[in-house]
Amino acid sequence: MQFNYISDTCTIMREISDELLIQLAGGASFKRGFAYYQQGRVGELRLKGKAIVAQVEGNEIYQVTLKHTGKLFEGSCDCPASEGFDFCKHCVATALVYRDQLEQDKTLQSSTAKDRVPNYLMALDKQQLVAMLLEQLQNDRNALAQLTIKADMAAGKLNDKAIKKQITAATPLNKHLHSYPQVRGYFARLDAVLSSLEAVMSDLPANKALALTDYVIARVDRALDTIDDSGGFRFDALERLASWHDRALSAAAFSATDLAAYLFSLFMQPESEFYPSIPEEYEDMLGEEGMQAFIAKVQLAWDALPPLQEKGWAAQGDYLHLLYPLKNVAIRRNDSEAIIALHAKIACDFSDFLELSNLCLEHNMFDQALWWRKRAETAKNKPFSAVTALENNQIALWLYTENYASVVKLLWQRFAEWPSVEHYKKIVAIKGQKDDKQSRSNAIELAKQAVSHQNKFYGQQKADITVAELHLYFKEFAQALDLAEAGKLPPHLLVKIATANAEQIERLLPLLYRATRAFIEASNNDGYRNAIDCLKRAEQLAGKQYAPQVKQVCEGLLVEFKRKRNFCQWLREAF
Repeated sequence: MQFNYISDTCTIMREISDELLIQLAGGASFKRGFAYYQQGRVGELRLKGKAIVAQVEGNEIYQVTLKHTGKLFEGSCDCPASEGFDFCKHCVATALVYRDQLEQDKTLQSSTAKDRVPNYLMALDKQQLVAMLLEQLQNDRNALAQLTIKADMAAGKLNDKAIKKQITAATPLNKHLHSYPQVRGYFARLDAVLSSLEAVMSDLPANKALALTDYVIARVDRALDTIDDSGGFRFDALERLASWHDRALSAAAFSATDLAAYLFSLFMQPESEFYPSIPEEYEDMLGEEGMQAFIAKVQLAWDALPPLQEKGWAAQGDYLHLLYPLKNVAIRRNDSEAIIALHAKIACDFSDFLELSNLCLEHNMFDQALWWRKRAETAKNKPFSAVTALENNQIALWLYTENYASVVKLLWQRFAEWPSVEHYKKIVAIKGQKDDKQSRSNAIELAKQAVSHQNKFYGQQKADITVAELHLYFKEFAQALDLAEAGKLPPHLLVKIATANAEQIERLLPLLYRATRAFIEASNNDGYRNAIDCLKRAEQLAGKQYAPQVKQVCEGLLVEFKRKRNFCQWLREAF
């Protein structure tokens, strides 16, 4: 309770000193009243008119009345010692509480903005603080959950069953949450509860801590059936749970085989993805014996599955899950046959068969590679890319048998259909091929002839781009410049050609201006930045002789593209 009604006159109010109280009550009553004050026997102080009234716990509950003015301080009580007249020990205790609250009032009024709230709270009694806190907690579920846990801990009521109840309350199911704020709030509440449980979880027996950790992870997995956490808000809670799991598992002192059995049971559950990667993250705990026991269990589960008959996550989920650790072990052992056998069990379409053919070649199993290729050739429902995929596989088979002539022939055919620098690089990389004048001339000629049957204009434009790129790759910069001046090339390629012909100032500047305009006309910020970089390059290459020309072009662009505000602003800043 505060006494601001007298705050403005505190400086002229009579001081309530120990000497005054001794004078009013006597030394013995002062000592007994001081003891009552220290024991907290004085109830809440209330205003009654201009008097201060409080109840004090003695042999019975007595009511004290204090009066305080500029000249007067007196008190009375309804106890037998006072009889409504004398200043008794109950009056002393009440006066001391009253004096404290007056001091708190003075401190609050003289406090800075930073200290005002703490000083205000210090002036409140416990009941007022509790009422205020409970009111605030009604609107803060996270804080209420944390405080509930602390209260249960203080009362010694937080056993594993109580913790499980708290976890259940913190992970409600079937919430159907989809917006970021909703999902963020859901997992913030969970993380707040887990944070409050951190200390008590460390003190639980390992088996109970482990069971609770598994329980909350399973709850999160079930909650995500109706919660869209594409924002990843669950990861803070899962990181904390991973540390709990590691700590509890380390303390559990499982035997190697028991640990392997426990981890395998987790590995086969849907929520296994929420644990640290099994078994990789647990190898140190498992040791060699435990790892062998774990892999043996995975192998038994794998062997129990029939060969996969169709694709789809529902059909192949268990296969892919079990495949991963078995394949890792086979790779470590360099066991080619085991790797092939694993993939063979899940091969059921064209892509799988062709992948196996290529895999067999990698492991020097040529006959098996041919067998899987034939299966791919006869497979039904081939994808659109089947022809190219089969060609790539055929090239790999020819390379294995050192049939380089057939490889080169097929690659040149492919280049003729879709000429590119990358296709040319693949040709000259084949054993026996040379990156010589004849090969380059052939590449240029084939690229010039490449015109799309569907759209001649597009085909010719694509051919021009490819020819220009080939000229640049062959360091035939003059030819690339001729093509850039005669044809329509994309702005990035114009910049490359202009830069490669840095000595041809009069010819390269128009190319850079063309590229600049093309970048601006893209009408996006990236294009504007590229345009300004292009003009900076023009300024750098122009030198003093052509600097006025670059400046004039910039001024013209500001007028022509005045509606493109970002470009104009950035251009002025750059020049």
